[in-house]
Amino acid sequence: PNNPMRLPNRDRTVHLLLNQPNAKWFDNVKTPQKENRSDVVNEAFKFSVDSLHREFGLIGRSWEWGNIKNTRISHLAKIPGMGSRLLFNGGSKTSVNALNDRNGPSWRMVVALGKKNQGFGIFPGGQSGNPGSFYYDDMISTWTNGNLNELLFLQSSKEKHKRIKNRLTLNHRAK
Repeated sequence: PNNPMRLPNRDRTVHLLLNQPNAKWFDNVKTPQKENRSDVVNEAFKFSVDSLHREFGLIGRSWEWGNIKNTRISHLAKIPGMGSRLLFNGGSKTSVNALNDRNGPSWRMVVALGKKNQGFGIFPGGQSGNPGSFYYDDMISTWTNGNLNELLFLQSSKEKHKRIKNRLTLNHRAK
């Protein structure tokens, strides 16, 4: 029967690479010599560099991950022309900055817990859904560069802060 060979999962592959440099799985049975981990890793590296050279030319700016990844932030309704320009940044779908060409974190936040909590966060675009507003995409550069803005943690609803422009109090009134 023509059954495709199952490959080991990622955890098993890492285990093989780290702990079994001479495992039989590294040997290419179509060659007379017996390959090991170093042989396979070096061959894969050479193949990768050759492929990149063929596709992107000499090593230079065109090889940088941000250029290859081609990240853009799309409009939520997928309206053409309402998304972002090409964003030059790192990350991948399997990294902490889980970002690929079309999908990524809609909110980044870091909170330092202590006697006085501190928080930092950022939206990938801006705070306004209005394309005519300055705030529609004013945070893209900050987000792309991996920077965060300090968040305001009020200890009570009566607390005052210079960043508070207006207050709105809603009261429930029974009929």
